[in-house]
Amino acid sequence: MENSTPQASEDALWEGILNLLSDTSGKEKKLQSILDEVQQMLLRELNDNEQGRRVIHLEKAILYLRRTLLREGSTEQKIWLGLWQAGAYETFGDWRRALTAYENVIALCESDEYCSDKAEAFRWIGHIHTMQNQWEDAYKAYKESL
Repeated sequence: MENSTPQASEDALWEGILNLLSDTSGKEKKLQSILDEVQQMLLRELNDNEQGRRVIHLEKAILYLRRTLLREGSTEQKIWLGLWQAGAYETFGDWRRALTAYENVIALCESDEYCSDKAEAFRWIGHIHTMQNQWEDAYKAYKESL
């Protein structure tokens, strides 16, 4: 007998996400493709009225990765995950969280070694400000990306 309570549905969704995240043993599966599958699962399983739930599950997945696979990750991995996370927030329509995630990436890009990642974060910040008709902020971000 299947339990169709909202909590059972949440638990099943999280279990599906965990199954994807823990399926990193195969070398053919890269972390990006797994995260992309998680994002697609959230888009498929939760409708547009459930953006908050999408974000909650996304944050749980990112926290899980940071505590397990990327616990001792390099700066490069942390930057990559931050850019991916910010992009997922943007896809879900949560521009405030996307901006914060991009700003966190910029903070990680202290050395010149990561200047292209820093430029990418500024470029996406500019895009978000443009979508919000915040022209001055967009201009500043685009200028920083150069």
